[in-house]
Amino acid sequence: MRDDVAAWMAAAIKPGPFSPPGLAVAINGEFAACGVDGAGVPLTAASRWPLACLTKLALADAAVRMLELDCPINVWLPDIRWPFTVRELLTHTSGLPLDLPSDEYGLLSADDVRDRIMAVTPVQPAGAMAYSNIGYGWIALALERVTGNSLTEILWSYNLTWGDELDDPVVIGDVRSRFAGTSIEPANSKYWRSLRLPWCGAFGTIATVQRLLDCAHPLMRASRIHAPGGFMPGAFFGFLPSGGCVWDNAEWGCGVEYRGAKKPHWVTPAASPDSFGHVGSSGILAWKDGATTIVIAGPRTTDGGWMLRHGPKGTALALHRSIGRRVVDQTALEAVHHN
Repeated sequence: MRDDVAAWMAAAIKPGPFSPPGLAVAINGEFAACGVDGAGVPLTAASRWPLACLTKLALADAAVRMLELDCPINVWLPDIRWPFTVRELLTHTSGLPLDLPSDEYGLLSADDVRDRIMAVTPVQPAGAMAYSNIGYGWIALALERVTGNSLTEILWSYNLTWGDELDDPVVIGDVRSRFAGTSIEPANSKYWRSLRLPWCGAFGTIATVQRLLDCAHPLMRASRIHAPGGFMPGAFFGFLPSGGCVWDNAEWGCGVEYRGAKKPHWVTPAASPDSFGHVGSSGILAWKDGATTIVIAGPRTTDGGWMLRHGPKGTALALHRSIGRRVVDQTALEAVHHN
C-alpha cells in the first residue's frame, strides 16, 4: 500500500468522536483494510457490509433493464393511484416523501411495510427533487410483479443477500442519529436485517459494490436531473447529526448521484462534475470517475458525519494514485479476485 494511502486510512480510524473503528477501501479492484467493525471483528475483503441505500444501485440497474422508463408505475402496481413514471421514481423527482413515519417501523411486518408504502401520497409537486426511499420501494414491488421473482431472487443475481441470511455480517458501531437506541437503529440488529425493507436491506462485499457501478447499465446515468433546492430537509447524509441537508444544485441520474459542484460533499471537489455514485447510510461510498472506481466503507453510519470528514481526502488520493499491489493480507486480495 502506498504510504500516503496508508497514512490516510490510519488517520481516518484514529479514535475520536467522528471516526470509524475500521476502514475498507477498494480502488479499481485493489483492496486494503485496517481496523475492525463495531463488534471488534477484523475487516477483510470477504466482509459482508450492510449496503443501506446502495441497494438502490441494484434496483435501478434492474429497473432500466426490465421496466419501461417512461411508463407509469401503476401499470404494474394498479393499487397505486399516482401515475409517476419509473424515470421519476429513479431520479427522486416524484415528490414522494423520504420514508414512512419512523414510529411505524417497530410495529410493522415486512408485508405491512409493502402494503403501507403503496398507500403513500406525494408531499411535493411532481418534478420537485426530494430523495425518496418510498419511490424505490415501488420500483422493487414492480420488479417482483413483472419478473415473477421475489426481491430476494432479484438481488441474488447481483450477488447481494439479506442480512438475516448471514452468520457474521459487518456490525455498524456507535450509531449517531435520531434513531439511536430505537428498534430501527441501523446497527445491524436482527430486526433491521429481517424486515427486508425494499430499498435498503441488501448486504454485499466491497467487490460486489464495485461491480454495481462498473457493470451498471448505461441508462442508469441517463436523464440527468439538475434542480435547485437539493434534498428535502430531513434527508440524512452525514452533514449534521440532527438535521438534513439542502444542496443549491442537486443532480441525479437513474439511481446514481452526480458530483456536480455540491458543497459540502463526501467526494473531493477535484472529482469531475460528471462523476457519479451513491452513498449508504451504513457508512459505505461507491463512486466512479472516468476509469476509476472507488469504494470506501467504514462501520459507522454517515449520520455521524465521518464520511464527510474523511471521504474528500480519501477520494482525492484515489483519483490521483492507486493502492499498490501489496495489500494488508493476501487472503483479502484473493477474496476480491474470487468474488
